[in-house]
Amino acid sequence: MSLDNTKYLTSLKVEKCIHQGYGIAYANDTTVFIENALPNDIVDVEVLYFKKKNAFAQITKIIEPSPLRKDIKCSISDRCGGCNWVNIDYQQQLELKDIIIKDIYKSLNSAACVHPIKPSPQAYHYRNKSFLPLSMINGVPAYGMFERGSHNVKPQKECLLHPLLFNMIADEIIDYVKDTNIKIYEEDSHSGNLRHIGIRTNHDTSEVLLILVTKTRKLPFSKLLVKRITDKFPMVVGIIQNIQPDKSNVILGGEEKVLYGRAYLHELIDDLKLQVHYKAFYQVNHQQAFTIYQHILSITGENKTIVDAYSGTGTIGLILTKRHNKVICIESNSEAIVNAEYNAKYNNINNIEFVQGGVEAVLPKVVKDNKIDLIVFDPPRKGLETETINLIADLKISEIIYMSCNPSTQVRDLNLFISKGYCIDVIHPYDMFPHTWHIESLCHLKLQ
Repeated sequence: MSLDNTKYLTSLKVEKCIHQGYGIAYANDTTVFIENALPNDIVDVEVLYFKKKNAFAQITKIIEPSPLRKDIKCSISDRCGGCNWVNIDYQQQLELKDIIIKDIYKSLNSAACVHPIKPSPQAYHYRNKSFLPLSMINGVPAYGMFERGSHNVKPQKECLLHPLLFNMIADEIIDYVKDTNIKIYEEDSHSGNLRHIGIRTNHDTSEVLLILVTKTRKLPFSKLLVKRITDKFPMVVGIIQNIQPDKSNVILGGEEKVLYGRAYLHELIDDLKLQVHYKAFYQVNHQQAFTIYQHILSITGENKTIVDAYSGTGTIGLILTKRHNKVICIESNSEAIVNAEYNAKYNNINNIEFVQGGVEAVLPKVVKDNKIDLIVFDPPRKGLETETINLIADLKISEIIYMSCNPSTQVRDLNLFISKGYCIDVIHPYDMFPHTWHIESLCHLKLQ
């Protein structure tokens, strides 16, 4: 029986969780994907939309909660969009992710050895960066996270994902807003000024950057703000006003003013000293990132010429220079290239080269000018373009390390690599983002 016009479904039993945090239930011949549902939940749901033969729904009532719902640490996690699973015991989160991983990679059949997920060394307060949207709630300025599936701000006073220091600094900004009557940005009317509070820290919170995202260049009483923040939080080494005038979901704009100090942090990963600009990509879970980077280093061997594609600020490439003859980093973002070049000089590393441009555009010349032994990929969530995979196969690069923040697109790409003559050595999943459904995955491939 078709459910095409059905708005509400009752007493559905959730059978399992899948990637992207959906619970799966079945109604007649329809598969129902339910947001924020857990195995063995029995729920009533509201259908949001249909896609092909599937329904996508949200919970309206939990009739019988899953046994996993017993470790209540956060009272707003069912609505907050920051995490999904903080109220599940961490070991059980890992078990859920192992099941999801097996489901994702089953299309590889026996082509790969898939290891159990590696836990994060730090399960709580691990995030080194947060951008907190602001809103007026009952006439009072507040910060928090967007509610799941909306742009309504859910206020928070603390969060188990980022350091408590972040909330202390954000609370001080709210006091400053109240004292100075600065207008909070309203998305619907595109009015007001202060949009987001951004906070970044280095690995031990000895340095902190505060980023205030505003609609206009004007930020009243900014000198008072600087004094209040630096007096109370001496670890703050930079306060930046970023101007985002557009009616857009993009958080950061192209213009900035440094109100105090500097726009970058000093960071340390192993013995590598880095300057990390407030706009630069850097993994939010420092300890787990270090674990992954050490693993990459260990499986690359020695004395090779390596391409680090989608290299960002060059962290992986810089680490690989320890054991290899030459590393060539390819990155399209010019700011990231400047940051990476500085960090190479800062560490007196000379066997690294940075090439600006898209991978598809510049890789053929890089391969023509160098004998490439291995290529490392860390692409965006959408994965690799088909043209890139065809190019790698045509160039017969013998060894690939593929790091992915989205195993669903990674497995698609791996199957294409297999069809091009590559074999998968091993897949190592990592829990980079505890209390969420996200999974980081590292795969090693070789040309047969």
